[in-house]
Amino acid sequence: MSASNNVQDSKSLDHKQHFDISSLHIVKSEIDVSINQVEAALNLYMSDQTNTVGLFDSADSINQVSGILRLMRMDGAIELCDAIHKILLYICEHLDSSDDSQITALSEGLMTLSRYLEFVLLRETLSPQLLLPITNKINRLLNLPIISEGQFLLNHIDDAFIQRNLSTLVKPSILTEKATDKDRAYLARLFQTGLNNVLKKKAKAVDFIYMQKAVEQIADREPQNAEGLYWQIAKQVITTLNQNTYLSDGRKRILAQMERRVAHKTDSISRLSHTSAIADVLTMTAISPQSSQEILSALGLSTTIKPDQDVLDHKQFLFGPDQAVVNEVSLLIHENINSIKNLVDLIVNQEQQEDALTHLSVQLKELGQTLEVLTLSQAGQGLIEQSNQVSSWSKMPDENQINTLMDRLLDSENAIILMEQTHTPGVVMSPFTNLRVSLHQLNEARTLLVTESRTNLTTVMQALLGYLDNEKDVQKLEGVADICESVAGAMAFLNAPRGEAILHNAANYIKQNFNSDHLPDAESIAHLTDAIVSVDYVLEGIATKKPAGEQPYGYGEIGLTKLGFPVKSAA
Repeated sequence: MSASNNVQDSKSLDHKQHFDISSLHIVKSEIDVSINQVEAALNLYMSDQTNTVGLFDSADSINQVSGILRLMRMDGAIELCDAIHKILLYICEHLDSSDDSQITALSEGLMTLSRYLEFVLLRETLSPQLLLPITNKINRLLNLPIISEGQFLLNHIDDAFIQRNLSTLVKPSILTEKATDKDRAYLARLFQTGLNNVLKKKAKAVDFIYMQKAVEQIADREPQNAEGLYWQIAKQVITTLNQNTYLSDGRKRILAQMERRVAHKTDSISRLSHTSAIADVLTMTAISPQSSQEILSALGLSTTIKPDQDVLDHKQFLFGPDQAVVNEVSLLIHENINSIKNLVDLIVNQEQQEDALTHLSVQLKELGQTLEVLTLSQAGQGLIEQSNQVSSWSKMPDENQINTLMDRLLDSENAIILMEQTHTPGVVMSPFTNLRVSLHQLNEARTLLVTESRTNLTTVMQALLGYLDNEKDVQKLEGVADICESVAGAMAFLNAPRGEAILHNAANYIKQNFNSDHLPDAESIAHLTDAIVSVDYVLEGIATKKPAGEQPYGYGEIGLTKLGFPVKSAA
């Protein structure tokens, strides 16, 4: 991709999640083949338990998938794939003793892994905690250790990092007196009383106060060490708990672990390293991230730990209709909308049958109910209300009534297109504020804009090559800066500020450095080419619906920095 490769510079391009989405696009189809192979072999085995050949081959295939996921650093998916491989091997080696629960867990794991990879492509983010329930379900069936809630944070924090930053991370003790054994026993009883009711789902406000008081007393006495950091985070977490807080099995284990630490039981403290315990309790800041923002920022985890509401949205998306289902449903809805529009045309032109208004009212109501089932409530309700209006028409509708009806149909069309876009990789999701604009027409305009922008950038590249091939003939670059500015405007429309900034700076460099007094050399042209190609690479991803993510921009920003035109917004 780059005209001037630099290994050292490329290291700075790692995403905060250490994940490159373009890599997943390349291998996704091959991973799907492997998953389908396992599912097919499993179905054959379930119908004929003497047919086991496919299972052994599938185990090798899924092991290769695990290796691919490791190369891409896909936390969560790696652990789930490993668990799938282990339970598949177990079934192969214990054909006589494997049971339905293991087969069911394997099938569920395969489905979840496949859906998760699609989710990552569509949302362009990792959410490994979504995979913990099924991964740990498989591990329990195999009597393997479960994965803790904080496992995926250990890639972001370690013992050395915490030790280096204790003075910043941990506030000095408020109370100088250390808690006596008697004090500790009292605090343990206090915490345990509250926790027992919380775990039984019988908690009242006073139970949370008990837990808060116990943790506060310990946190305020701890020195500036790793244990002190644990308790200061715990203090912030416990204050966010209430009767409505969602407590997964993993969170319940963390609270149980905290209860043992309150009691100062050495077996509990030795079981987990300080960093592992800190990572676990940090995951519970997702309940209310804003209340722990200071410590999360200091640890560099502000965007890594996702709020509970985001995780819930991700979960609904993960286990909702997949891309194939959405595409099929949206196609049928578009056909219904077109059918309604045709019927409206007949009514307006007085070519309709006698019961046309009744038929129109029924169609609108059915379509509205369908949209409500798809959780497109606003558009659906609009059509149902419009259906009621149409049913009350006793004569030919006037122009205002027809316009209102067409507006409701446009709302529905836009709603289903937006749903399609959320299930299509690489679709540009620009802010949409004008509800009276057709998204279909807007998408066509974007597609045309991407095509024209890529054509213009190809022209720029050809001009730069012509400059080098013709002994630095500046005339070959006439108008190139203006083309860069033009495509920069297109990037702004496509909601790509980094691409816009890169092309603006490239245009400024060309204007200021290509003249008879100063002729850039081949190395400078290579850096400039990096900038142009980085934007074109992103546009190619949009055109092919295989998004390249933000990473390619980094190459362009590095190139411009070497030219002395750094991009201020560079990540």
